Amino acid sequence: MPERLRAQIEEVRQAARRPCPLPHPPEDLLAMGVTGNSDYLFWATQPWDVPDEWTIAVNEALRAPWFTYNGTVSEFLVDVLSANVRVPMFPSDLLDGGITFTPAQLRSTATAPASRTSVSTHVIREWARANGYDFPERGRIPVEIMQAWEQVNPC
Repeated sequence: MPERLRAQIEEVRQAARRPCPLPHPPEDLLAMGVTGNSDYLFWATQPWDVPDEWTIAVNEALRAPWFTYNGTVSEFLVDVLSANVRVPMFPSDLLDGGITFTPAQLRSTATAPASRTSVSTHVIREWARANGYDFPERGRIPVEIMQAWEQVNPC
């Protein structure tokens, strides 16, 4: 969890008259999302090396109480959106408008470069020597030689 978010949670918790216990140690909470109502969704990252076993914790705008879900994020989404699980801090009319999904817009319009067919470095080295390039017999082929070869052999 980012240090700033961890500090905010601890500050809110300590400011409460009766500090609410966290469902997991702060160092085990990894922020993964936030709702339109500023409810934070966290992965509880234990065991840290088995992400398929991480569970979910939801916090209402960095205040008490916490809601925990013993399952993966996919299972959580299916259960919430199927009305099998009710998260107390989510609006009661959450599903009233139906379930819709709008994919995020791509951030870039750039397309990936076309992949080249694999060429033996031996072929490139022979071409470079035949065209007057001087470079070591072993090791990486210098970038300028690769670029020159690609200009002559575009595909």
